[in-house]
Amino acid sequence: MIYTCQHCEKDTDSKAAHSITVYLEDGVEDSYEILCSLCYSEWLQSLKG
Repeated sequence: MIYTCQHCEKDTDSKAAHSITVYLEDGVEDSYEILCSLCYSEWLQSLKG
């Protein structure tokens, strides 16, 4: 299955697609996103600061 990265909009196959769920501070789900491996790696690095 092919997914589209919601950050860079490139197509990626299911082996390289990463799903993330973003929650608000009160625990309510804010968004669900699919990211390619590169964008996922950048997103993880941004969490480290």
